[in-house]
Amino acid sequence: MKEIEYTQSSTDTKLFELNQSIAALNDKSLTLQKLSSKGFISPDEFRIQNESLASQRKKLSAERSKKLHGLQSHSAMEKLEELQAILSSWPGVPTEFDIDQFDEIVEKIIPTADNKLTFRLHCGLELTEEIPS
Repeated sequence: MKEIEYTQSSTDTKLFELNQSIAALNDKSLTLQKLSSKGFISPDEFRIQNESLASQRKKLSAERSKKLHGLQSHSAMEKLEELQAILSSWPGVPTEFDIDQFDEIVEKIIPTADNKLTFRLHCGLELTEEIPS
């Protein structure tokens, strides 16, 4: 868990830096467009520099997406721990349906058009079950 927390805090810093870098590239791109529209650089030079900026932006955006995916994994882990705490507070594994226990973990049930039910738990997790025909 400590490793996840460390990764989380370093990811936040890295995300901030990536966002700043992407914003700086966007500023450079805007400046480049202004220079091109005023005729200060040739169309070929604009194309070369614009492609370079786009390539850098694509690379940073991919890295940013990867970091955000890690944050989502961390959030899912926290939700699972919350559910585990609720389940471990029960005296044992239920052998029959108990509405109180059900209400303790299920926030709402969402029916879908394709014969499925999605159970949204209070911790934010969603579990989908198919209704047999």
